[in-house]
Amino acid sequence: MDAQLVTQQPAPHYGTLEADDDGVQAKPMPIAALIPSILCCPLTLLSSWTIVDAKTEVIALQCGKLVNEIKTPGCAFIPCWGRTVFAVSTAQISISLPDVRVADYEGNPVVISAVVQFTVTDPKKAVLDIEDYQRFVKLQAATVLRQVVAQYPFQCSDETRSLRGNMQNVSRQLADTLNTLVAVAGCMIHAFRIDELSYANEVAAVMLRKQAATATVAARKLIVESAVGIAVDAAEQLSHHGTTLSTDQQADMIINLMSVICSGKDVVPTLTMRTS
Repeated sequence: MDAQLVTQQPAPHYGTLEADDDGVQAKPMPIAALIPSILCCPLTLLSSWTIVDAKTEVIALQCGKLVNEIKTPGCAFIPCWGRTVFAVSTAQISISLPDVRVADYEGNPVVISAVVQFTVTDPKKAVLDIEDYQRFVKLQAATVLRQVVAQYPFQCSDETRSLRGNMQNVSRQLADTLNTLVAVAGCMIHAFRIDELSYANEVAAVMLRKQAATATVAARKLIVESAVGIAVDAAEQLSHHGTTLSTDQQADMIINLMSVICSGKDVVPTLTMRTS
């Protein structure tokens, strides 16, 4: 007689899932819920249907035990005795962080508004490991915002190192940092964008005057450097064309050119009259 390979199939039972990496595994329906379901069969059949919407996953607990995880939209049969159902949306969720007060790298108070976009990738973690996953993401986002913004000045001469001039890289750093913190809640961050950025009211006027003064100094420095270059070029071109100026004449010409170029108002050059 030829040997035959006999494969024994495990007995099916309600709500069994494969084990996940976190060790949470669905279990059969507890006896405390199974007995009423059988004894009150008509009532059980009428009261145990749950609608699963599109982009929604349902986590079902029976007497406190995980028994099913439903990912397919439609009607799902979950016995009503001892049942707790959690519907978790897997669509993209946006959370607003309005007017968060943060101290920048220089210690100046800054007011920032931001928007966080995320999705739930593991509804089981979002329900079982975290009490309120949306509140958890919002609190972690506010903490990350304060930590990252404190690494940058609001504005500086090198705009690539400031919050205003480096907003895209700052947003990317915010998203990456927050992503590592919310993984425990089964969430994934898609974007962490800074919506509004300004100084706090108590220092806004002073900082605006400081910015204006800094911009004025930088502009004046550029004007002076350009004026020196123009005066030197003028003296060299005159010498190149055969016009020789004495030291005093060169000094007068340079002074007149510097006065005309550097002044913010109309200037009348000074002419020195000499008699032989």
